[in-house]
Amino acid sequence: MAQYTKTLANDFNGIQRTLANVLGTGATTKGYGSPVTSFTISTGSNISSAEFTALATDINTCYRHITNGDATTLASVVSKGKVTWANFVTYQSAVTYINNNSDTNGGTASSPSDTTTLPAGWGNASGNRIATQTGTITFASAEAMRFFFNQGNTITITGSCSYTGAEPKTVDWRDLVKTVSVSHTRSTYRAGSAADTTYYMSTNPYGYSPPAVKNDYVQVTMGAPSGNTMSITITLNDKGQDNQVASNCDADLTFTASRIVSNTTGISTYGPTVTFGTWAYTA
Repeated sequence: MAQYTKTLANDFNGIQRTLANVLGTGATTKGYGSPVTSFTISTGSNISSAEFTALATDINTCYRHITNGDATTLASVVSKGKVTWANFVTYQSAVTYINNNSDTNGGTASSPSDTTTLPAGWGNASGNRIATQTGTITFASAEAMRFFFNQGNTITITGSCSYTGAEPKTVDWRDLVKTVSVSHTRSTYRAGSAADTTYYMSTNPYGYSPPAVKNDYVQVTMGAPSGNTMSITITLNDKGQDNQVASNCDADLTFTASRIVSNTTGISTYGPTVTFGTWAYTA
């Protein structure tokens, strides 16, 4: 086969480095933290089909992550065959697409999760009108957290309740908790911000309408990234609309922390652990 001229060697190395910056360690908003098969070449060395095969392997790993399918336009480069500029351009175009779309995650993923359950029996009648849960999201390192979010993965806390009875307050808390869905995404991570949402009870079983600031509510906060961790705080407040009638919530309320984790072949997994403490109560 022919040799790499200075121009072709520079072009090949340019696209390989761009590809490796996305698939490998990268920096800031680039880098999946995954193994890189391809490698750079030197001017004057013979053009090898193995070099293009390795490049194609990395390209398809990224394509599967981004599109859930292999690149379909790569020209085949066989041993002792010719490498034309048209062949080379197919690799160049594929790597440009990967670099421009590295934030997209269309690949396969799994959703491991952990839960914490607030037991029935809390509320204004019991004197435990505020229930609080704290937890921690922990990655192996700050770099692992960066890889996780660069891959387009998310951490989401949702609420659920299986109560089928008719006690008015419990029905309202069940319906409110089931609306909870708070996510830490690539955007919140890169902004260095918290994911924080408060869900207010819009109705109450007794028809009272005190000021909105006193409404019963659920607040879920996943704190801003700090090193390799993020905090979790879940607060339920029963000091609001129905405080004039003593009653408790008579059902368990469950909160689930799910991690969407890429399991595309060739993409390394950096899913965090999630730990919860015990529920604390205040009057």
